[in-house]
Amino acid sequence: MIWYKKIFYVLGILFFIFSGLALAPMAVDFCLGHDFPIEFLISSIFCCFLGGVLFFSCKFSESQVPDAREKILIILLSWISFPILGSLPFFLSSLQMSFVDSVFETTLLLTTTGSGVIYDTRSLSEGFLLWRSLLQLFGGIAFAASFIYIFPHLKSIYTPTFNEAGRSNYAFLSQIKTILLVYLSLAVMSSFLFVGTGISALDSICYSFSALSTGGAIPDNTYDISGISQRVSWILPVLMLIGGCPIVFITGLFSEGIGVFKNRQFICYVSLVFLLVMLLFALMSFPSTSSALDTLKRSFFMVTSSVTTTGIGLSASDAPDSFVNALLYIINFIGGCSGSCSGGIKIFRLMIMFQLIKSYLIRIVSTNVVHVPTYAGKKLEETDVTGLFSYFICYAVIAIVFSTALTFFEMELGKSFGAVMTCLNNNGPFFDLHRATALEMANLGIAAKIILTLSMIAGRVDFIPLFMVMLKPFWGKKFENFQ
Repeated sequence: MIWYKKIFYVLGILFFIFSGLALAPMAVDFCLGHDFPIEFLISSIFCCFLGGVLFFSCKFSESQVPDAREKILIILLSWISFPILGSLPFFLSSLQMSFVDSVFETTLLLTTTGSGVIYDTRSLSEGFLLWRSLLQLFGGIAFAASFIYIFPHLKSIYTPTFNEAGRSNYAFLSQIKTILLVYLSLAVMSSFLFVGTGISALDSICYSFSALSTGGAIPDNTYDISGISQRVSWILPVLMLIGGCPIVFITGLFSEGIGVFKNRQFICYVSLVFLLVMLLFALMSFPSTSSALDTLKRSFFMVTSSVTTTGIGLSASDAPDSFVNALLYIINFIGGCSGSCSGGIKIFRLMIMFQLIKSYLIRIVSTNVVHVPTYAGKKLEETDVTGLFSYFICYAVIAIVFSTALTFFEMELGKSFGAVMTCLNNNGPFFDLHRATALEMANLGIAAKIILTLSMIAGRVDFIPLFMVMLKPFWGKKFENFQ
């Protein structure tokens, strides 16, 4: 039996936290002498009131931990509620944004898809620039927290990663404290580094939050790196790379020390980035009038921004030819590692696919050889393979349904499919082979924005939990935890 009091109680706590976030941009605008930011105050009070109603009316004994179904519902309801609550400052402000535009903008930020429908971001107050960056960082950390929260209950999807972590039970609060400590420490240190390069304190914070969360919505909203200093263009990709690291790497930094660098997924992730940087460097070196160091910097920046689905500095003009542009577009779908801030298919799924293909080819070539596919030193079970293919089936179904729906609302099939695919991966959206500008997205119709909003949320919850709640057994009395 689903106990909804536990679900709403946890949501109440999350709304309390969300209300506190709105106070930071309010304080910034107030201290800088702008008109009193009443929109942030109203949003904070509303979130606090709603959180208080849920918290105090649904309070239960702490010993009654939510079960698998309740945790999944908490995650899904959170990702539906946050874009609505986070849109209130945009909707109530003098920006004259419609409610749909406000929710669309907030969803782009929270899901770390990046970009936005506000195409003149420099006209925004410092408080709103900070709010956009806070939403990205909150969304990145919230996704990592979501992964840990339902991690032990979805072993059919994440068993390989689960085994790789080396333990079957996560101390949730301990893990969250570690994640917050790591990300906030990195954000503070990188902000000081950016300030040292001559960037303003506010822009430094925004760049740090955007890169660590792999969100990509920087203050300029042009996604162009040509105007920033050489040192900044080295710092940003390093932060993006960290944002795409596996969750067990982030949480193991303090507990396991140097041993955490032996994580197979981390090694594969870094190796892939290195190989792609070398490939892009070779392609861009001939012919090239730039120095080798400058070409290497651009290659590192563009590959890291693509693989982690961040999208900073990616436009049609960044790539020297269509082949390189297409390569960057393809690797945008890779994403980072499991539980990282980045979106995409995730490295561990590609590793499993490689092992399955390798095992199949070996059995074809050597019929007398018995080859067992493994991952992280453990045999891949049938549930691992089923979970992998179920993910891709769900992925394909949502992509086809949403793309077809978009064709009924002012979009041709090719462009609608590209927009949906990149929203599902939280790396875009891209129209054709270039990043969609804010003006293009602002000119989309209401129906198109709603469909793309649902696409981003579906991609952020990794599809499977979304489909689970649509099945009758999920709501039945005989539902079994995925233990």
